[in-house]
Amino acid sequence: TPAGPVSMAQNGLELLIADGVFGYLLTFSTGVFAKIVDVNFPGAAAVAFVDGYFAVLKPDSEQWFLSALYDGATWDGITWASAQGQPDKLVTLAASHSEVWLFGKESTEVWYDTGAAPPAFPFQRVSGAFLEVGCAARASVANLDNSVFWLTDKGQVVRTSGYSPQIV
Repeated sequence: TPAGPVSMAQNGLELLIADGVFGYLLTFSTGVFAKIVDVNFPGAAAVAFVDGYFAVLKPDSEQWFLSALYDGATWDGITWASAQGQPDKLVTLAASHSEVWLFGKESTEVWYDTGAAPPAFPFQRVSGAFLEVGCAARASVANLDNSVFWLTDKGQVVRTSGYSPQIV
């Protein structure tokens, strides 16, 4: 799109497509494709699906938001959090092993689902899962072989071993 590469995730009922600014939904049962128009939708620099939620990054920020459970059209505007480990803007996010990996320009942190019901934010940062390495390219993040791979801010390709980056 004019905003850049798209990011996509599906929940079995819908496909959410983020184009770097807007979000679009394809509803599988009806075949309807439409822009997300909920006034609380924050925009979407990237999208992932984890534990029933669509997670999106608010463009050009440290904030990430969650949809209603299995409903990419509904956003309450209060179910969000900020990356906390370092004040760098988020580049992208990924879901792996029911965790959300938040990749900033200079750091990466991992969050897990606590099971808290909204309006409480259901995710919190994993203790000890803060990496002092960022992400140089939004589209470089990939899940493969039970690991997360990405191009770091130092120009290295790494894969995770637990919560540690290992140079490939």
